[in-house]
Amino acid sequence: MSKRLTWAVIVLISAAALAWWLSAPNGVPAPAIENAVFRPGGVSLLLGAEACLERLRIVEQGSGLVADVRLNGVKRQKVFAALAWRPGADYDLFLRTDRGWLSFGAQAPTLAESSMQVELLAPYDSGAAEMLQPGAASKSHGAVIAAGDYTTCALILRSGIQRQALLQGSLTLDAPAEFDQTNLPPDVALRGQAGRWVMSFTRRFSGVGDVHALVFRVRAPLGAASLLGARLTLSHGGKPQHYQRQIRLKAMDAAQMATRIKVLADSLPASAIGLVDSRATAQTLYFRPPMFVTLTRWLGLGEAVKMYWQPYSYQSIVLRNDSRDTVSLLINAKTVSADSDRTPAAFYPPDLFTGTMKDMSVVVSASLLPGERARVAVPIFISSTPMPGQYRRQVTIKPMAGSKPIMVLESPLHIRTMNWRALFFTLAALVTAAIGFAVLAWKFRGILAGLKIRWVVIIALFGSLNFVGVNLPIMVFGAMIQGLLGPFSGLITGLFSDLLYFALTVTLIRLIPRPGVVALSSLVRYLLAAIIAGGFQITDLVYLGTAIAVKESALYLAGVTRKKEDFVWNWPNMCLLAALLALGDAFLNATSIYIHMVVFRLYFADWYIALNVVVNGLIYTTMAVLLGKRFSDRLVWAED
Repeated sequence: MSKRLTWAVIVLISAAALAWWLSAPNGVPAPAIENAVFRPGGVSLLLGAEACLERLRIVEQGSGLVADVRLNGVKRQKVFAALAWRPGADYDLFLRTDRGWLSFGAQAPTLAESSMQVELLAPYDSGAAEMLQPGAASKSHGAVIAAGDYTTCALILRSGIQRQALLQGSLTLDAPAEFDQTNLPPDVALRGQAGRWVMSFTRRFSGVGDVHALVFRVRAPLGAASLLGARLTLSHGGKPQHYQRQIRLKAMDAAQMATRIKVLADSLPASAIGLVDSRATAQTLYFRPPMFVTLTRWLGLGEAVKMYWQPYSYQSIVLRNDSRDTVSLLINAKTVSADSDRTPAAFYPPDLFTGTMKDMSVVVSASLLPGERARVAVPIFISSTPMPGQYRRQVTIKPMAGSKPIMVLESPLHIRTMNWRALFFTLAALVTAAIGFAVLAWKFRGILAGLKIRWVVIIALFGSLNFVGVNLPIMVFGAMIQGLLGPFSGLITGLFSDLLYFALTVTLIRLIPRPGVVALSSLVRYLLAAIIAGGFQITDLVYLGTAIAVKESALYLAGVTRKKEDFVWNWPNMCLLAALLALGDAFLNATSIYIHMVVFRLYFADWYIALNVVVNGLIYTTMAVLLGKRFSDRLVWAED
């Protein structure tokens, strides 16, 4: 028997190693960090190619760690981290990808007491520009803009002056582009003609960090790229500072852009960073009916106050830029009825996210470098519980400041409220838990009176062993397993929570075939988990009471605790015990999932529920009964 257990352990370890090896990178080295750009409020890192980013640590030499950002494995070619960087300071940036750590050293720009942090963005919100340095021409970059429409550009000025100052500036634009003279701020003086425009302006800054933006619009002709040259002069009583930048504007119409911007995925629900929860039913949002809300409040688990400007969920859209220039996009998304383009009142978003749109759509922006693939998370707002049924999600992708859409995406959205199975299992669990705790309290003194002192020690030992062998590995490795296997992680954690647990339980009950033994062992395990990891929650108590009632009932019906030492561990009795425990554990697995659906506003796909019930509840438990019987043979002989 010991050899078979040894081989079983070897097989499990080999399977885990194989799963880790298959999920590990294939040996391709991680792309290097090409550049680190210090921008107002943070630093942007640009990689040579797209990679799965997991963590970013920034160390300031002489001061230590100043930023530690977890990136949750998102695939990006560039990443921005908020950082209050010190001018002239040296920084070491460490980026962990799925292929290992990358490092890069960079020095923050040195700002004199009289200098400014300057950015020139074309188009606005392109996110592609680095901060301009006085006295030197900044690196040029290219951008795609919409043909026939004015493109919004912006000059961003952030004060680095330690006092109030009146800044006078002059921005000269050299380009064949057409300039919009109608929407300039009133304090901006414009002179010049086609091909060269000069904007003179005055700005008052109150101190360090004060920000002003000069917004203007240009229109480039369709066809060849237009070179936009910008020369900026700033002064506030001292020596003038000069900046230069060149931007290559490539005007394309909607049809041309549609061939270069690819939509790789469009799905919901997703997280705030666009990661899709594969356990949830696709294209479905779940709302708890009033009955579930009342039940949750009765359990003392009422939701926190819902803020109107917080998204209910997100829609994940994965885009890829196949052009050779940076592309800035505007994404409008809204929820409409199945038979019309009207947005129901329950889906109205806050004004903060609609911009200038009047059709109740949410507006987000995205900037893609050449060849970059980006995941965009589009928020879905809910102001009240919508009627259940089918709706449509309409997503319009436009170039920044463009009027014609590149493409329009449409996908179904299912709204579900009442789930009768979830309600049935939750109510059944509440009743079963109440009966289980009531019977345990009524029989508690009698159970203890019928146990020998050494039996109590063995029960406590097995309860502690269950915690160490079942709860602790899931606490330590559960997040890693979930990250590697996603919705199939339950197949691995079930080896501990079902297979190992019931093998130990059968071993214990064969040593001490008495009513209440499994209940006492479960109480020891729960108290250890609650004290060490925190678990004094009403849902845990409901599950504990249900588990005690189900397991004790299965053991009694199978005859183990009813016949006690007279129970014969032959194959017919073993098959009956395995069937009853497997059915009970299948009920417990389903109950755990449905309680979470009722209490925590989750909605799991039917295949995911069936997978856990069949594999963890039926298959693993049946195997555990057989394994526990074989393992307990030697222990029974030692006991005798």
